[in-house]
Amino acid sequence: MSVDARTITIDDWRLSKIEEIGFETKTRFTKWEEFVNETIGMYLNWWTNPIRASSQFIEMIPHMTNEMRKNIKAMMHDDEFDEITVNLQEKIDKLTDLPYYVDAPGDKRFEIDSTRFDGIQDVIKQDKTKAKFPSVQIFCNYALDYFIELWKKPKKAREKIFEVWPYMSTSIKNQWKIKYPKSFTDFNKLAADWNKETDAGIKHDNDEEVKNEVGYDKDGFDSVGYDDEIINDYESNIKKPNENSENSYQAYIRFCEQRNKQTIEKIKKMDIPNEPSEISLPHDHHPLISSFYSRFFPIKIAVAVLAQLMVERNERTVKYDDFRKEAYDVAVYISNKIREYEERHGKKRNQKKSAGLPYPITGSDATKIASSKERFREHFVGMKEESWAKRQEKSDENKKDKGIAHFDGALNAMGLAYVEVTKNKQPPRWNKDLNEFTFEKEGKYDFRIGLTEKGLKLYLYENEIFDKNSKGYQDKMFSDKETDFIFDNIIGEIELENELVKKILETIRKNTKTSFDKKTRTKKPKESKGKDGAYLDEEIETIIISWIQKHKEDKERYKNIFNIRDVDKAKSLKALETIRSAIMGRLVEINKINWEIEEKTSNTLYSLREK
Repeated sequence: MSVDARTITIDDWRLSKIEEIGFETKTRFTKWEEFVNETIGMYLNWWTNPIRASSQFIEMIPHMTNEMRKNIKAMMHDDEFDEITVNLQEKIDKLTDLPYYVDAPGDKRFEIDSTRFDGIQDVIKQDKTKAKFPSVQIFCNYALDYFIELWKKPKKAREKIFEVWPYMSTSIKNQWKIKYPKSFTDFNKLAADWNKETDAGIKHDNDEEVKNEVGYDKDGFDSVGYDDEIINDYESNIKKPNENSENSYQAYIRFCEQRNKQTIEKIKKMDIPNEPSEISLPHDHHPLISSFYSRFFPIKIAVAVLAQLMVERNERTVKYDDFRKEAYDVAVYISNKIREYEERHGKKRNQKKSAGLPYPITGSDATKIASSKERFREHFVGMKEESWAKRQEKSDENKKDKGIAHFDGALNAMGLAYVEVTKNKQPPRWNKDLNEFTFEKEGKYDFRIGLTEKGLKLYLYENEIFDKNSKGYQDKMFSDKETDFIFDNIIGEIELENELVKKILETIRKNTKTSFDKKTRTKKPKESKGKDGAYLDEEIETIIISWIQKHKEDKERYKNIFNIRDVDKAKSLKALETIRSAIMGRLVEINKINWEIEEKTSNTLYSLREK
């Protein structure tokens, strides 16, 4: 689908109203494109994902005027309205004014990202809906008109919902009914009455057609009830992902709101160890950062979630499984925000900042969502409790230190957090006869996790993306101070990683003076100009081979490194590319280098990034 096909027109009249709203609102929008994007996204979710739409609407409430909130309250039962406005004043007090940039008058063009465009097409293809929305442009116009009314004339805005209510599918209405059962019953009746009075609803040719249409009563309006087949479908196909979406949203809001001065002061006063204790679970001391830990930002999220859980529960360590779930919920919401921006602006793979973050749970590929979830938790948080227990029960000494099995995961490997395990409520004890730590023979393992001093330092650095109103990810993921900390205290403390990174930066720096275009390539291109400078893969391979010669006894332990000397050339090349790709991805993320893709050849080009 071409960009032109996905582009709609925002006429000057609508634009002028949007500009007024943006200028008056002060805390929500900085330009008209943001209003249009939010409007289309939320309206599409009304027709496809009510739980998600509800979460988006709740997030908008603090930015609304009192008149808008008053009219919303008039449409809802008190307890359900109280539920969506809990801690409202506190949220309002935390809002900050944003600058609004008024654009020149005249019609504007807006590109809808391909995912949303396909979603709108799916909605307007439905038999009931296509009568109201014959095109994507009309669907978007209606969305804009509703939200303009909501901000400018909130009392009249609900008539825009009444008008489209008969065109919405029964299964989607059932989701709204389950979310807001009390308010739904009254609203459904009001919508039916309004459509009858105005004669604005769906027209049926005869009574027989009305009787035979599933989900409609004798008046031609939804008789939405808890039909067994519909509820079963909701439970199996809809409820679970929507609940996950709601959980993710709530976790993200808690995360943003808890990052404040009080939280920071409280955690500074907690007993945070300088390094893990003797009985904390060890890691494998790998001389390279694992290629599975492809980026640092997911690690920053996990560290921040852990810190805030410790403060919230006033505990030096928290239940590991609770933290594992919360870290994913926060990360997947942030992932969704960043990926939506990247999709909307057509970001290429070298420009994307969502790498390493989990696949959004609003997608339709359940297998991809599940595998992404597990991958994030396994690598950026830590391995499953069950997996560690199985490793502990085995006799493989290559994966143990002093009788305690290695615990995989970026937080433990980088010394940012530590994990303590008890069995039958007893920590491991030193066994003089075996010369190692041993656990109780019977009982269940119990896992808890806490921050180290290094993890606390990483947490304390401000990160703009952790502000829910921020658009920081449009520029860079880390501040200069965060970058320096990561470079010196994480990369700098991992032997071979540090050596390779220094060589890579030295090579790129030299190539700015010797290569014909001041760029650095990974390998010699087919059509070389003869002045390409040094190639990264050759430089990296030299360093790794030198390291291998000094550590021949570690071949079984660090197979991924030794694989670059494999007699199988394909396997050797793959091992080298995997190591290089992971390192370069992280260096791009922390603002050390620029990554470009040459248009004609698709060759990867690197250069130093200026601060």
